[in-house]
Amino acid sequence: MPLLQDKPIDMKKTILNPLLALAGCFAAFNGTSTLQAQTTNIWNFNFSGSIVQWTVPSTGIYDITAYGAQGGQYNTSTLGGLGAQIGGSFQLLQGETLSILVGGGGVGATLGSESEPGAPAPAGGDPGGGGGGGSFVVVSSSTPLVVAGGGGGAANNIDSSRNASTSTSGNNAQYHKANQQGSGGTNGNGGTIGSDSSEDGGGGGGGFSTDGGTHLVTGLIHGGDVNVAGGSSYLNGGAGGSGGRFGSRNGGFGGGAQAGFGGGGGGGYSGGGGGAERKTLAPAGYSGGGGGSFLAASASNVVMTIGNTGAGFVSIAQALASLLGGNTSSNQSDNFSSGTNNYYNIFIGCNAGDTNNSVSVVNGGTVVNAANNILVGQNGSDNTMSVSNGASVVNLGSSVIGLNATASDNSLLVT
Repeated sequence: MPLLQDKPIDMKKTILNPLLALAGCFAAFNGTSTLQAQTTNIWNFNFSGSIVQWTVPSTGIYDITAYGAQGGQYNTSTLGGLGAQIGGSFQLLQGETLSILVGGGGVGATLGSESEPGAPAPAGGDPGGGGGGGSFVVVSSSTPLVVAGGGGGAANNIDSSRNASTSTSGNNAQYHKANQQGSGGTNGNGGTIGSDSSEDGGGGGGGFSTDGGTHLVTGLIHGGDVNVAGGSSYLNGGAGGSGGRFGSRNGGFGGGAQAGFGGGGGGGYSGGGGGAERKTLAPAGYSGGGGGSFLAASASNVVMTIGNTGAGFVSIAQALASLLGGNTSSNQSDNFSSGTNNYYNIFIGCNAGDTNNSVSVVNGGTVVNAANNILVGQNGSDNTMSVSNGASVVNLGSSVIGLNATASDNSLLVT
């Protein structure tokens, strides 16, 4: 059984996984300056138009933040509603699979006119913008962890209801008159359509569980049976509303609704309401409501705000802390016998007078990772790290036993 004491070591010769030992160029650690959590291992997810899978690499604490997409603009100075930013810290288990949908922005005018190339040509007026898609992080296929609502589409009349909501309910569309603006969904359901005794209001944003409302056109003015499509729910694939008469004003992926003259509702945990059409001499409309958001009750370090522009986004970061086996103390013991255990630094016996502290790693399949450095005995004495029975220790920085003059009789034991 190798016993190494108070010297730099080549861990590749003694531990199953590579562990670099680089003596020198190693800053002294005073036992207090790096106790704060360090964040490493960041996974970013941009809009892709599909639901992707991500497997948790190791058990630990992860910060998950989702950003809903912005709604489509009415013109270059009348912008769509802002998406939500929702996040928190979660304990995740190695091997768990998360499903991630990143919301797409609602489609809006680029020139603010129906005369722009490729735009449809309804009888008078300009259409609104499509609703922005919500962004979803879901575990076990159907259990949401984080949902950030998308913004509602703008129209030639706007108000703040087009921004996403930090509550679980979607926002009602901008008020037009009683029972004409679309209502935001609740409890994971889609929003309803907006109207003014007309088929040309915006569609309802999709929720987590059910689709948003869709307009069915039965008259002849606009060429027969077409629709202004609501957004699909997450459980139904999350497609943005498309295919209707206002085909260039589609909703964003993630449940954003298609626009009519009224803006489309935003997608989210519950969908935003569709904006109403104002049936006057020239058709006009009102902005759609923003989608609702959700954060699982198990989350800590909660972030809930509004302000995202453009497409949605999801970020996952693994938060790592330093393990201190004896910091101004003695006779402390840390034992690892199963699983994968991740830390930023591992320090055993930090200060002069820190004695008889130990870390033991045992059993095949047990892994202890240090993203930075491992130090056994910086200034203390008789401190030990032991690795046995097929266990592994891995680090990406330096590994040192006994650093300063006060350190003595520190050891790494591998059996």
